Amino acid sequence: MGVWVCIVEGEGDAKAVPLLLRRIVHGKFQKVGTQFAPIKLKGRGNIQTKFMNFLELALKKSNLEAIFIVVDSEGNCPKNLAQQLSQWVRQRNPHVPVAIVVAHQCYEAWLLAGHCLSSQPETIAPGTAKKLIGRKMGKPYKETIDQPRLTAQMVIWKAFRRCRSFRRFVHAVKQLIAAIDNQQIVVTP
Repeated sequence: MGVWVCIVEGEGDAKAVPLLLRRIVHGKFQKVGTQFAPIKLKGRGNIQTKFMNFLELALKKSNLEAIFIVVDSEGNCPKNLAQQLSQWVRQRNPHVPVAIVVAHQCYEAWLLAGHCLSSQPETIAPGTAKKLIGRKMGKPYKETIDQPRLTAQMVIWKAFRRCRSFRRFVHAVKQLIAAIDNQQIVVTP
């Protein structure tokens, strides 16, 4: 098995997204040998200015099998952002399959859903979602510490049921696995 590079926004995502992928790829799809290596965009602002540089870095990774891009919509239209990123990836003509997932509104919406803290987590603004998680924990939420821990503890099927963008995440995993198994290069969406 090869390496999936995860292009993510920040430090908390760099720990949590590979963990979540591991839970789904190894657990649900039984692809146990797959490894996950994060690349941090180092802030949302770098999506517009440095995305192609990070994509090039990902494409140079040895034993690369796929690229999985996860960013937050943070109030923007997830579909439009995903299409923009997809267009940039297609311009590069990658040699491996690439999946793009935009968490609506934020990754924390998935945590809210996976811990039964909200029945409609994608309607909650990112700042409010983080405050709600902190309130439930009884201490301020810190992405770099709490996001990986809460990801490890979340109930996957609950997040799947409550969050459309999380269903997209799981579907994107399935698409990448099918592309790898069939030796196809896809960029999705």
